[in-house]
Amino acid sequence: MNSKEENKKPLKILDCTLRDGGYYNNWDFDIELIKEHIEVIRSCNIDILEFGFRSLINKQYKGPLAFTTDDFLEKFDSNNLKIAVMVNIKEFENNNEIKNKIDRLFPLECRNSKVDIIRLACTYEEIDKAKIAYQFLKEKGFEICLNIMHGAFLDIRNLKNIANNIKELSLSAIYLADSTGSMDSIEYND
Repeated sequence: MNSKEENKKPLKILDCTLRDGGYYNNWDFDIELIKEHIEVIRSCNIDILEFGFRSLINKQYKGPLAFTTDDFLEKFDSNNLKIAVMVNIKEFENNNEIKNKIDRLFPLECRNSKVDIIRLACTYEEIDKAKIAYQFLKEKGFEICLNIMHGAFLDIRNLKNIANNIKELSLSAIYLADSTGSMDSIEYND
């Protein structure tokens, strides 16, 4: 085995069906359906289950997966699964409020929380705010992933800027999301 093969990390699969599917039912899934989904995920050897969002915005009715509190997660047997939640960086209007909002969103340290992984969803313009949130969440012991939205609108210069801007972060994963459904693999052959 050569050194490149020895350094390869095993592929991890994340299921975001509940979080992404919540756009169709206001994140209001039946508890029994969630339990069934967990069993299916477990039987498929999927490593990470993204339950939903963790949000402070509550202007209209939304189900529990829009907030995915630790109390709610206690209802489920998530053994052998890592649990992820997504946080929208757009909820942080200014840099001065980020720590306060992180403390409200994640009052527990990772070791005492049902959440293992936090995916920070941001646009290209919000990466600096995501880096600040990253620092506070990392101090609490969470694994952090960056989910960069609107990937179809980024050119190679933007992608290089992102790489240079986040290279010092110890991220578990970086996702380039095709939020608008218009990305074409041919565009990124450079």
